[in-house]
Amino acid sequence: MAVSGDARLCFAILLITCCVTQTLTQVPSDCCLRVKNVKIGAARVADYHQQISGQGCFIDATVLETKHGRKLCVPPGEPWVQKLLKRVDKLKKHQL
Repeated sequence: MAVSGDARLCFAILLITCCVTQTLTQVPSDCCLRVKNVKIGAARVADYHQQISGQGCFIDATVLETKHGRKLCVPPGEPWVQKLLKRVDKLKKHQL
Protein backbone atom coordinates (compact mmCIF):
# COMPACT_ATOMS: atom_id res chain seq x y z
CA MET A 1 0.00 0.00 0.00
CA ALA A 2 1.51 3.35 -1.08
CA VAL A 3 1.53 6.44 1.11
CA SER A 4 -0.19 9.37 -0.59
CA GLY A 5 1.49 12.72 -1.20
CA ASP A 6 -0.91 14.46 1.20
CA ALA A 7 0.04 12.12 4.04
CA ARG A 8 3.75 12.73 3.40
CA LEU A 9 3.19 16.49 3.37
CA CYS A 10 1.26 16.39 6.65
CA PHE A 11 3.98 14.26 8.24
CA ALA A 12 6.71 16.66 7.04
CA ILE A 13 4.83 19.69 8.41
CA LEU A 14 4.29 17.93 11.75
CA LEU A 15 7.98 16.98 11.97
CA ILE A 16 9.14 20.53 11.17
CA THR A 17 6.70 22.02 13.70
CA CYS A 18 7.95 19.71 16.44
CA CYS A 19 11.62 20.55 15.68
CA VAL A 20 11.00 24.31 15.65
CA THR A 21 8.99 24.16 18.87
CA GLN A 22 11.73 22.15 20.60
CA THR A 23 14.42 24.59 19.42
CA LEU A 24 12.49 27.68 20.54
CA THR A 25 11.86 26.30 24.02
CA GLN A 26 15.61 25.92 24.58
CA VAL A 27 16.49 29.58 23.88
CA PRO A 28 16.23 31.77 26.97
CA SER A 29 14.04 34.82 26.49
CA ASP A 30 16.27 37.14 28.52
CA CYS A 31 19.48 37.03 26.48
CA CYS A 32 21.37 40.18 25.60
CA LEU A 33 21.31 40.63 21.85
CA ARG A 34 23.92 43.40 21.95
CA VAL A 35 26.13 45.17 24.45
CA LYS A 36 26.56 48.86 25.06
CA ASN A 37 29.93 50.22 26.16
CA VAL A 38 28.57 52.94 28.45
CA LYS A 39 29.96 53.35 31.96
CA ILE A 40 27.64 53.20 34.96
CA GLY A 41 28.42 54.00 38.58
CA ALA A 42 28.84 51.11 41.01
CA ALA A 43 26.38 52.71 43.41
CA ARG A 44 23.59 52.18 40.86
CA VAL A 45 24.34 48.46 40.38
CA ALA A 46 22.63 45.98 42.71
CA ASP A 47 23.87 42.76 41.11
CA TYR A 48 25.27 41.22 37.94
CA HIS A 49 25.71 37.93 36.14
CA GLN A 50 27.65 36.65 33.16
CA GLN A 51 25.97 35.60 29.93
CA ILE A 52 28.08 33.10 28.01
CA SER A 53 27.60 32.47 24.31
CA GLY A 54 26.81 28.88 23.45
CA GLN A 55 24.82 28.36 26.65
CA GLY A 56 21.51 29.42 25.15
CA CYS A 57 22.57 32.93 24.13
CA PHE A 58 24.42 34.16 21.07
CA ILE A 59 26.89 36.64 22.60
CA ASP A 60 29.05 37.03 25.70
CA ALA A 61 27.90 39.84 27.97
CA THR A 62 27.94 41.04 31.53
CA VAL A 63 24.38 41.77 32.62
CA LEU A 64 24.18 44.52 35.23
CA GLU A 65 21.01 44.82 37.28
CA THR A 66 20.37 48.28 38.69
CA LYS A 67 18.76 49.01 42.04
CA HIS A 68 15.62 49.97 40.09
CA GLY A 69 15.46 46.55 38.40
CA ARG A 70 16.73 47.55 34.95
CA LYS A 71 19.10 45.21 33.16
CA LEU A 72 22.01 46.60 31.18
CA CYS A 73 24.19 44.53 28.86
CA VAL A 74 27.84 45.58 28.80
CA PRO A 75 30.96 44.05 27.20
CA PRO A 76 32.58 41.63 29.67
CA GLY A 77 36.17 42.20 28.58
CA GLU A 78 36.33 45.95 29.11
CA PRO A 79 38.64 47.09 31.94
CA TRP A 80 35.98 49.44 33.38
CA VAL A 81 33.53 46.52 33.57
CA GLN A 82 36.04 44.35 35.47
CA LYS A 83 36.73 47.23 37.87
CA LEU A 84 32.98 47.79 38.35
CA LEU A 85 32.36 44.10 39.13
CA LYS A 86 35.08 44.14 41.79
CA ARG A 87 33.53 47.25 43.31
CA VAL A 88 30.03 45.71 43.28
CA ASP A 89 31.37 42.52 44.90
CA LYS A 90 33.02 44.62 47.60
CA LEU A 91 29.81 46.60 48.23
CA LYS A 92 27.75 43.38 48.42
CA LYS A 93 30.25 41.84 50.84
CA HIS A 94 29.98 44.81 53.21
CA GLN A 95 26.16 44.66 53.14
CA LEU A 96 26.12 41.12 54.55
